[in-house]
Amino acid sequence: MQKKPDVYVVGIGIVHVDQITIESRRAMEQSNTILFIERGHGIEKYLSTLCPNLVDLTELYSEGGDRQNTYRLMAARTIQEALKNPPVTLALYGHPLIFAYPPVLVREMAKRLDLTVSILPGISAMDCMFIDLNIDPATNGLQIYEATDLLLRDRPLLNDVPALIWQIGALETSLYSTRVSSSGRFDRFKSHMKKFYSEKHEVFAVHSSTHPLLAPEIYKFTISEIGDYSQILHAGFSLYVPPEILRPVIDYKLAADTSDRLYLESVTNELK
Repeated sequence: MQKKPDVYVVGIGIVHVDQITIESRRAMEQSNTILFIERGHGIEKYLSTLCPNLVDLTELYSEGGDRQNTYRLMAARTIQEALKNPPVTLALYGHPLIFAYPPVLVREMAKRLDLTVSILPGISAMDCMFIDLNIDPATNGLQIYEATDLLLRDRPLLNDVPALIWQIGALETSLYSTRVSSSGRFDRFKSHMKKFYSEKHEVFAVHSSTHPLLAPEIYKFTISEIGDYSQILHAGFSLYVPPEILRPVIDYKLAADTSDRLYLESVTNELK
């Protein structure tokens, strides 16, 4: 039988307990301690049915505090518990490797201490957005950026490919805050977007539902109007930018080959 890891890292999804996978639940049931980062209604009560020892790491956040330092404290506390009484679980909302720095730190610390880590997937905000906006990312592709990083690196955008821009409500800061944004916060972002889209191009700000009884929050506005929604766009919002133009097919020969049986036979072999 395979030995249990010292640390499980799991994602508990976006809609509280409803999106916890069977795999993640099993890991938490096998753990001696669950350390969790979530303030959702019912989460703590549910986790207590899986494991009696709970540690709420959410309390480490502080208004105006450096999020990177907070994440280091979360990772250190997880490793501390794993050294005392493994296995333990670090449970985060969403997917544990999508915009989640504590798991990265846990892996680095665990490696130095010869501890083993198993990371299990969860449902992310992106998965929920595909449903909320009825999007199939295979149709035109998808480009994904974090909002502040988009500006820091002056990243180019393709206006024929949908764009998903994470953390639009936490733009231009690495500090934790629950304060509402001023309209001027988005001025630099608007200028960057206008390099690639017309200012009248319509975008969607999306905060997927976090409770079965709540509908997702979706706001549609033009790029030039984003500042008008500043007090609404909290850190949980992402921005979806539909393509502004349709890129035409260039390789007509390949387009024909994709439905040609003789071409299929030329690029495949029969199983022996």
